[in-house]
Amino acid sequence: MYRNKPKIIIIITVFSLLFAGCAFIAVVMLLDIILVLTHQIPSYKGSLSLPCYMLAAFSLFSYLSFKRIQKAYRANKMGQYFEQDSDGLISMEALAIHMKMKRHKCFALFLDCIGRNLLKNCTVFSEDPTYLILDNGKKTIAEKFVVKHCPKCSAPSTLRIGYENTCKYCGTVVMENSR
Repeated sequence: MYRNKPKIIIIITVFSLLFAGCAFIAVVMLLDIILVLTHQIPSYKGSLSLPCYMLAAFSLFSYLSFKRIQKAYRANKMGQYFEQDSDGLISMEALAIHMKMKRHKCFALFLDCIGRNLLKNCTVFSEDPTYLILDNGKKTIAEKFVVKHCPKCSAPSTLRIGYENTCKYCGTVVMENSR
């Protein structure tokens, strides 16, 4: 529901194949360079610059492919975590712990995955960026949350519909049907 599975599968498959192909070519070129340097086969008209440049290019491409695969894998892992959620609200701290990352890096990765269309039906709660909002079948944020005022301190509180909520300023339990 939260993962853009076709896109993630295509990225992982294509870039895994490219990464494996580049790794194979790089190993062959490296062995070729070693054999030329140890004088076990004749050199390429006196120069090894072309194989070295090709090896460097393949290494760079392999690195970039690995980064794309890693991002798609992490988006997949986030999506699996989101699918275990029941209330549509996930703490960024909890997600960072699950992903084994620092909070700010996890937040940047989440935004990048949204921007690359690897994740869908989730966003950052605009009033409190420490939480992520998941769609969970609801059409709008208004169907999941309502803003009410605390009966004790009169501060506005964003309440999850159907859950017990507390005021984040004074800790008083705020009901959905309060003013």
